[in-house]
Amino acid sequence: MWPFLKRFRMNPDDLTAVLDEEGMPLSWGILDRAYTKILESYRPRLLESRGVLFRTDGNTVLRGFDDSQGWNNLFTRGLEIVPVIGDHVSMVRQHHPMLARQISEVLQRHWSNQADKVSLDAHERRRAPRTPQTGAIASVVLPGPMT
Repeated sequence: MWPFLKRFRMNPDDLTAVLDEEGMPLSWGILDRAYTKILESYRPRLLESRGVLFRTDGNTVLRGFDDSQGWNNLFTRGLEIVPVIGDHVSMVRQHHPMLARQISEVLQRHWSNQADKVSLDAHERRRAPRTPQTGAIASVVLPGPMT
């Protein structure tokens, strides 16, 4: 059985919320076979870039991997790991001001190293107001044409 499912001791005959092409729920056993085939055959290609992982401490399921949760060797220019509070869901639903600020800081560092630097302040004023509680940018705006 797929290692992820072993942790939960899923009954292979129980149905899941995953539907087939006819709209019928798939069993855990079928999903297990499909995921096993995927894991055996998929080989991610090295990306010619730098990666950033916003990692929570609340995700104990993926702790079987290293601190990068399996992302470390995928980027030729390295991987930055940014610790965030919460878990996979709460980091977005409850802690989004902090997450937005951390994303903005990473993007600002990236943009400050670019030759054709775009003014982050101009984008913040027009597109991403700061939250009153934390002063964090409420959304991330990528450089590009202003609409």
